[in-house]
Amino acid sequence: MTRISDMSSTQRKAWLIVLADGAVFLWFWQKMTVGLSLNPIGYDIGEFGRIIFGLVVLTVILHVVIAGIFDLLARKGGNGRDERDIEIERRGAFWGYRVLQIGVGIITIGILMSASFEIGFQPSVLFETPVQIIFFLIVFSYIADLVKHGVMIYGYGR
Repeated sequence: MTRISDMSSTQRKAWLIVLADGAVFLWFWQKMTVGLSLNPIGYDIGEFGRIIFGLVVLTVILHVVIAGIFDLLARKGGNGRDERDIEIERRGAFWGYRVLQIGVGIITIGILMSASFEIGFQPSVLFETPVQIIFFLIVFSYIADLVKHGVMIYGYGR
């Protein structure tokens, strides 16, 4: 296990982002579902909008604080990124983007399939309401970001 003092600045930042985004994602999941259900609670659009507003504000605040801390540390210590950091970050972005593409594809197919189901058929996951569609877009967005930074952390461990 790598000690924090032995990590590069980019590696430490990736860990903090995984922890922050993971916590925000768990908060969002807890607000939107019951247990481990894949279906969001049937909020009206106003209640859902308030949850999304909180999610965005919380995410932005955490990312601004993390970026500010690392910007101050970079100015103070001059700990810049090298080619290895850039390659690891590129690989993380590649896999994160692929997960996002797959997620959007699943949602698109799900929307088309939900529109074609017979009345009375109840699939385990629905894409019928704006709340359901936006919920899954946000879920895949967070999963993609966590994959990006997880791949980066894995890259540093090798």
